[in-house]
This record gives sequence, structure tokens and C-alpha cells, in this order.
Amino acid sequence: MKNKNHISLLEKRVVEQCAPTLAGLKTGSLFSLRGFSSSGLLSEICDLNRKFRSSGLLLIPLKKTEDFALLYLYRPGCLKRDLLDPDAVRIMRRSGYRSSDTSYCILRLCRRLREESAFPHEIGLFLGYPPKDVEGFIRDPNCACACKGCWKVYSEPDKAARIFERYRQCTACYLRRIKEGSSLEQLLVSGL
Repeated sequence: MKNKNHISLLEKRVVEQCAPTLAGLKTGSLFSLRGFSSSGLLSEICDLNRKFRSSGLLLIPLKKTEDFALLYLYRPGCLKRDLLDPDAVRIMRRSGYRSSDTSYCILRLCRRLREESAFPHEIGLFLGYPPKDVEGFIRDPNCACACKGCWKVYSEPDKAARIFERYRQCTACYLRRIKEGSSLEQLLVSGL
């Protein structure tokens, strides 16, 4: 069936890369994009954020160059909850974050992405990864992990495997619905 609703390239990438976040299963998703002009991309991000507003979602560029953007789609309420977890607070403090305030943490993450050559591994906390797994990866990214999926798992591999499968099924469902003609707005799960 031909897609009845026009879906932009950015919207298609959001569905491909962020379906579990759109569905409310995941705090945030990160993806890169090339081939957009700066003004065109920012305009599309503003348009998407108008669509996302009632669903409690926000799309922001974390890093941008002339031909590349690292975009972050997240649920601010979920991120606030995740960053207040005691294990997450400890990881963030060790990584140089002085506060658990969500806005401050995102600005600090943007600065680290812009100014430091090493990738800030605490970014897993912004994506909803378990703090114990983020900590395990920070401690030794080359250490044998229990399993891999969206992230390297160092604790609770069975639980993580179930989550990975839910994410996979969600993405497949969302891609199928877009192909069948659903609009992005029809796929949004409201404010969690």
C-alpha cells in the first residue's frame, strides 16, 4: 500500500531510530543525520517539536557541524526521573556534572560532545540505560559483558534481552505502520 501521508526524511529517521522512545518504552534515543542545511534542519526540528509537545517529547541537536547533526529525542519527565537515581547521580558527579537538573545536564553533555575528543559514556544515562551497565562500560568498555543489544549489559542480562526484544518489535511495528500510511502523529504515545 502506498503511503497516504507525506512523511519527511527527518520523520522517517525519527521512526527508524527512535520508535521505542516514541512509544514511551525508552527515555531517549540518539541518532546522526547528514545532508541537511542548517536552517532547513532547525526548521524541521521546530515543526516536529510542535507535533511532539502534547506527547511529552522533545527533539534537540546535541552537536552540529556544517554537514552533520547528532540529534536527541527524549522524554524530559523520564530523563528527570532517571537522572535522580542514586547510581546515576554518582556516575554523573564522577563525570563532572555538578547538578542533576535536566537542563543543566543536557547543556553539559552538549559541551562535552563539542569540546572533548573522547565520547562521553555517561550518555547512556540520557538514553535510559541501567546505571549499573553504564558504570560497567565506563569502568572498562573492553571488559567482557554479559550480552549486547542497544547497549553492553553487565548486570541482569535476561531482563536486558527482554527489553531489546520489546524495542525490536516496537521498531518493526512502527516501520510497518508508517509503510501502511500512518502519520508520525498517529504513532505518538502521550506524556509518560
